[in-house]
Amino acid sequence: MALLLACQSAPRPVARGSMDEKPRSTISDDARSNYVQALREEMNAVGRIQSVLLWYTATQGETPIQGLTYVGHDRLFGKTALEAVDLAQRQPGLAPGEALALRFFRRTLSSQIVQLATAKLSDQFRAAESSATVRLPFRDQPVAYNDLQNLIAQEANPERRAQAFA
Repeated sequence: MALLLACQSAPRPVARGSMDEKPRSTISDDARSNYVQALREEMNAVGRIQSVLLWYTATQGETPIQGLTYVGHDRLFGKTALEAVDLAQRQPGLAPGEALALRFFRRTLSSQIVQLATAKLSDQFRAAESSATVRLPFRDQPVAYNDLQNLIAQEANPERRAQAFA
């Protein structure tokens, strides 16, 4: 009986929407200024996902999938986005801080366009790094290449540190 009462008094789960719903920007991209703001919001989300994936891949040794973070974000990585930012930078009466933010945002987009072009190679490189091992004379087992920097930093013996660094 007590179990029945406990179950009835437990908070009900809140419906958060179905998994079929696509996340939408909180900013309408009808007007030009809103379009640039929506691009900034989307780039912020992509950048955050990329950062988490890079950390996870580096620390857990998982297969790199950075290239997949660009899927579905075509509008960010094209000439139209760069032109929209350029137009926003030329708006009269633009606050100096906003002008600087737009300049940095344009650089971020340009950098991401280059990263998109090299994403497949970057993923292959990271996969090679994560699977590589190194033999050290003072260790019985090979050490993962990605763990080598931490091993060097924590090694108290300067001779062993030099061997690991070489």
